[in-house]
Amino acid sequence: MITIKRPWQIARFRRLINISATLLILISWLVTLNRMGKFPLGRTEIPIEIRQADSGYAVRSQSFPREILIRGLDVRLVEENTELRRDPLTTTESVRESGGGRFMIWNDGTILFSATDQSDPITNGKRYAITMPIVLNNKFARIVYLTTAFSLVLWCLTKAKAIYESVKKRLKYLRADWPVALAAVLVCIPFFILTVRLILPRALWCDEIYTLKNYVIHDDPLNPAVFYDYPNNHVLFNLILAQILRVFNMKDFASVSLNIAPVRAATLIFPALTLLFTAMSARRFGKSAAILAPLLLATCLPFYAWSAQLRGYGLSMTLTSALIYGVLSAKFNLTVGKQCFIAAVTAALLYTMPFNAVFVGGIMIVIGWDWILEILEIRADPKKEKRYLTDRFRLILAFLAGILLALSWYLPILDQVIAVYAPGGYHEPNADVSAIRLANRLIAIVVGQLFQSTIGSRREMVVLFGLSLTGVLISRRNLAAGFRETARYFFVTLVLLIAFCAVSGYFPFNRNLLPLVPLLTVLFAGALAAAIEVIPRQSVRWIALAGTAVILIVSFSVHALQLNRIRPAYSANSLDQLAKPYFLSERRNPNQVLSYLKETLPADAAILIPLPADFYDYEMCESFGLNCYPDYVGPDAERVLSGTDRYWLLQTDWAAAADPPAARPPYAGNCIPDGDFSRRFNDATLYSLHICR
Repeated sequence: MITIKRPWQIARFRRLINISATLLILISWLVTLNRMGKFPLGRTEIPIEIRQADSGYAVRSQSFPREILIRGLDVRLVEENTELRRDPLTTTESVRESGGGRFMIWNDGTILFSATDQSDPITNGKRYAITMPIVLNNKFARIVYLTTAFSLVLWCLTKAKAIYESVKKRLKYLRADWPVALAAVLVCIPFFILTVRLILPRALWCDEIYTLKNYVIHDDPLNPAVFYDYPNNHVLFNLILAQILRVFNMKDFASVSLNIAPVRAATLIFPALTLLFTAMSARRFGKSAAILAPLLLATCLPFYAWSAQLRGYGLSMTLTSALIYGVLSAKFNLTVGKQCFIAAVTAALLYTMPFNAVFVGGIMIVIGWDWILEILEIRADPKKEKRYLTDRFRLILAFLAGILLALSWYLPILDQVIAVYAPGGYHEPNADVSAIRLANRLIAIVVGQLFQSTIGSRREMVVLFGLSLTGVLISRRNLAAGFRETARYFFVTLVLLIAFCAVSGYFPFNRNLLPLVPLLTVLFAGALAAAIEVIPRQSVRWIALAGTAVILIVSFSVHALQLNRIRPAYSANSLDQLAKPYFLSERRNPNQVLSYLKETLPADAAILIPLPADFYDYEMCESFGLNCYPDYVGPDAERVLSGTDRYWLLQTDWAAAADPPAARPPYAGNCIPDGDFSRRFNDATLYSLHICR
């Protein structure tokens, strides 16, 4: 016989599960911080027992535990009773040639070190050891993580009934709206077809190469969370990408660069979710808007160009669309679950890119202002209950919780992030330009890039935008409250963006505006739907929607194919072209070119790559076993040029490029075009090959 527990016993069990899950999450986070070297549990000293001669002043130790390789870990060398701190600029050569107590840690855990007095550590009789923070071993960490995961499973089981009811409710809405849902899915199919055919096979471009080599491909999957030297580290996305590579068992750069399609395919979940959240947000403006929103987004060139790249822009667009959906949904029925959703999405958005804080700030300003007006109204009306902790205030608390959560995630690299954006850092504020000039430049970028790339670059989009404005004017009194609120989010965010950059001196990249694209699309869809809803007959409205879909899909397909065939131009802002970035061109085919060079050139051939070129393209040569050297960095090109052996020049022939490198010193007069290469590709590539000397 089954005994049903009393309600108070069930409630006590649920409370115990909640407390246990919360404590275990906190413990897991502290363990993670410890494994990152940011939460030490004291220090430990390990003697150096083996001293093998190396060369110069250097000797080698035994191999130490892998924890010693944690980036930024405070490892010190002990000579007798003196602790020597590690100098990050120390190299193997400097230890060997200069000595003086210098030391460095090799990738196998061996320490290369020297004596402070230039004596031989093998025979000088001194005691040597290392001291390092106590780091919990990997086995203990796995036990903690598995226990936490088990507690979260139990927590989900306690919420199973609520989850079931929520899913049942949404399925009920879906069954009632199945024609709208089906139409929303169908209009997105061309986007995924073109993305799979034209974008997934694309070779890596410069920022993707830098991301993979500097943050993602590493023995430690947490590496992106402990290293922030440039804004290129979109931390949350890189952590996800590191796990994707582990699933595909891709452990080195060559395995990724030579088989990039499945990796890009795995990231298609982000544009799919963006389209879903955009449709659900627009559904609050009506059925027509629910179809138009994914249609407009799926045929938007910036969304097509950037959402499937191995960068954090696609994830940022997903999180922005999720945040808008959460806020619009919470406006009508704020629950604890929705508060947690908004907090989690806010934290994830900030953890992807710090600049995304501007988009969060714009929404918070609108909600905060509405709360202040609400409080003033309550105070002015003696009949109203003096209740200040309203739903808007609870929304603000959810945002603040998300910000605090993001700060806790940034804790291991907070000092590095500040250093990057502080004066003297890589992305320091521009102190030489006045606030007014910065504001004018930013307004030009917002209008010239965001609006031009999403709407102004295509005539049919301009016509539809005009119709949407007409719809807003005609239906201004009947527009959904959510539409007005979304419009306020968008325009206040733009004002905040311009004001912040003008006052602080920070100037964003054009592509930092991409998270605004889903928000702009929702507004566009709501306004265009208002114009269509003016039509009195339902059948005519459906015909208008179908005609709009056909026009947009055909136009989008034509433009996508054109972007695929054009020869891209080189400019300082080539990576900031939102609607037609250079890396979409099929002429940019480094893998095909490098494969040909591998097959035809001598094994020891030296290949120089001059500017203007696609930055970091030379890194691709590693995957093909080629010796490529950029002539704009490092000593290798100088060594090749100063020698007498034959070498090859791989030149990037951008559209409208004047004075190509082969026509300039030191290549002019020494290099001739490679006829076999020209005949093989016959203007089907962005590159030309020259035989030199």
